[in-house]
Amino acid sequence: MKVKQVIATAAIIGVAVLLVLVLRRPGAGVRAPLREEIGSRPLSESTTNQTRRPNLEQASSAANLHGGPAPGASEAVLSDGILGKLSRIEGERDPSAKEALLSDLVAAIPAAEVPKVIESLWSKQVSAAGRELRTRLIRQWGEGNPRAAADWLLSRPAGDLRAQALGIVASSWAGKDLGAAVEWTSQLSSTSERQSALIQIGYEAGRTSPIEAMKLAAGMPQSVDRDDLLAHVASQWAGKEPQAAAQWAHEIPDLDMRARLLGSVMVAWSDQNPAEAAQFASQSLSADDSKDDIVVGIVQRWTQKDPETAAQWVEQFPEGRVRDAALENLVQIWSDKDSQKVGDWLNSLPEGGSRDTSIAAYARKLTPIDPHLAVTWAESIGEDSLRAKELQSAGETWMRADSAAASSWITSSSLPDAVKARLLASKPK
Repeated sequence: MKVKQVIATAAIIGVAVLLVLVLRRPGAGVRAPLREEIGSRPLSESTTNQTRRPNLEQASSAANLHGGPAPGASEAVLSDGILGKLSRIEGERDPSAKEALLSDLVAAIPAAEVPKVIESLWSKQVSAAGRELRTRLIRQWGEGNPRAAADWLLSRPAGDLRAQALGIVASSWAGKDLGAAVEWTSQLSSTSERQSALIQIGYEAGRTSPIEAMKLAAGMPQSVDRDDLLAHVASQWAGKEPQAAAQWAHEIPDLDMRARLLGSVMVAWSDQNPAEAAQFASQSLSADDSKDDIVVGIVQRWTQKDPETAAQWVEQFPEGRVRDAALENLVQIWSDKDSQKVGDWLNSLPEGGSRDTSIAAYARKLTPIDPHLAVTWAESIGEDSLRAKELQSAGETWMRADSAAASSWITSSSLPDAVKARLLASKPK
């Protein structure tokens, strides 16, 4: 057991040292938000047919795969049967039925015909169903015989379509043999294709071997896609070893990257065990780590699981912006779960700023549902300016929903006469 712990610790230290060296390079910070295109997300998550599939291990010789495309491949056309099925899939509106039709079509295509069908669909102008069929066939081929699939794809013209397809194969390959997939990328002459393939390999490795994925990402040149991968893998690692992942992220020298990775880790950790995540945040994080945003994120997730305990934690915060933001999120989320308990909790709070902030958040939540109850709560706010603000806001909303009842309340309320006149004048014509 001690030997395993030493090995695991050494691996983590190795990743941390490598990332420290990489992330100290100029311009290693985060430069853009997460992107959603095919090149920056895991490609293995699409639904695939896991049952009836051709034997693609034997497709290489049948389709002349190692020597480039089969003769006349550039003239390949889809059979009437496949065209008809694609047309039916395209017109199907029921998602379940569409998925069943597509899965059946993938399973029905013989292994030897897969390259020809992919060739026929090798265009950005194909239908959505055609693009999905192409993607699934490439992925399936990559799972069965990744080297043959990669060799065939490299015989295609260079461009975005080929790079995306190579990424799909690389991801499938990594799921079978991570080392072989990584070694294969060194043979790619195109820097962009190599980087794209490595990114997809990293996402796949992150599912089962996050430390290996971290090592892989650390060796890549800085880019938005590389930074996205680091954030994703950090989250995956936190799902297995949150304490180790958080400690590693906390030691990254680049402040922007540290804040981003800590955010990914703490989100994953608070989904599992918000109490432990809260303890780490309280004891280990500083303003440089974007602590305020992380704390509010923990409160949001903790409230979903155990609002009473989350409330006890928030009550310990010092007065200030973070406490106010945490209280607002707590009340908003808790109200959706049990509004009555929120009211009981508010009544238990001592007079002061935190109680006023919480009641204001509760009144805003109630206004669209029960404006009379909302103004009743708002009237109990101790701070004059905040009370007036919430009463006016609730009154405006109430006037639009039920001007007669709202007018009756406004007339007898404690609002200044000028405010009353303005609200009453807003009565819908």
